[in-house]
Amino acid sequence: MKDKTKKTIVSEELMSDIFNGSIALIGVCLIVLTLFQVTDKSALYWVDEFFYLTAGCYLLTSISAYLSLRKPGQHRFRPLTDWLFLFSLCSTLLSICVLIYEFQTHA
Repeated sequence: MKDKTKKTIVSEELMSDIFNGSIALIGVCLIVLTLFQVTDKSALYWVDEFFYLTAGCYLLTSISAYLSLRKPGQHRFRPLTDWLFLFSLCSTLLSICVLIYEFQTHA
């Protein structure tokens, strides 16, 4: 019984960390997108679409983590949140690789 309670607490802490991290990374994506708009580089590069996709993935992750935190007894959203966060991190890596490639080819 004690082990199950400890596992639940760790899982809730993980969901809280994922929620906070997702919100912060949405901000990072929006800053990158704003920099592309301010410098008027969005017409030259198509990397901003990757950052829109990444921000959307983080938004879905934060919603899923929030739902998981709101209903602590239900574990339906936890695997979904884990997979969405992993996919969002991979999307961030892909966006950064495309950004580097775009700057190397257009420089």
